Amino acid sequence: MKTGDEMKEASSLIQQKVKIFLEKDIPVHVTMFNKTFYNGKVMGPFNSDYFMLEDIVLGEMPIFFVQVQDVEPQRKFREEK
Repeated sequence: MKTGDEMKEASSLIQQKVKIFLEKDIPVHVTMFNKTFYNGKVMGPFNSDYFMLEDIVLGEMPIFFVQVQDVEPQRKFREEK
């Protein structure tokens, strides 16, 4: 299990990635700690607790950084580059 400092550092890295994906308008694949996932586009602005995601199935929804395991470009987007 991660310590509080490790969780803050991981959350900070996720926030940095989300900011880049928002700025570059890159579709994302978000993996949550409970193993669910979402695909869509990051919508701004976001704050230190959460960001808004326009999921391709569920629509607009808040995603809380403490629940996010990883954020990466959608596979389809990566393969096109």
